[in-house]
Amino acid sequence: MTEECPDAVILVSVIINTCDSPKMHAQRERTKLCQQLIPGIVRRRQKKGKHVVAVDFSRWEEAGDNLLQDCIHPTNDGYDLMGDWWYSFITQVDEEWIQEPQGNDPDWSSN
Repeated sequence: MTEECPDAVILVSVIINTCDSPKMHAQRERTKLCQQLIPGIVRRRQKKGKHVVAVDFSRWEEAGDNLLQDCIHPTNDGYDLMGDWWYSFITQVDEEWIQEPQGNDPDWSSN
């Protein structure tokens, strides 16, 4: 994405955990592995001058009970909270990163 739109500001989510139950143990471990990879991937792009930041949702479950409906997907209250967190992360982006778009607007006439 940063090659096609070098002025883009990209927020990359460190995904939320799954429930900590025997049934979900293997998926939770894979999720934790993925969570550990995101910051390094983001740092490598930052070192190349890209406007990329990791936003950490890995501690999201600590915000309250009943945020997951099936041990994976948020409940309606969970999605509300997630929206609040995204808004908070977005408003913390360095204002100098926000620029006027480069290039032409997309041509949607064929849609």
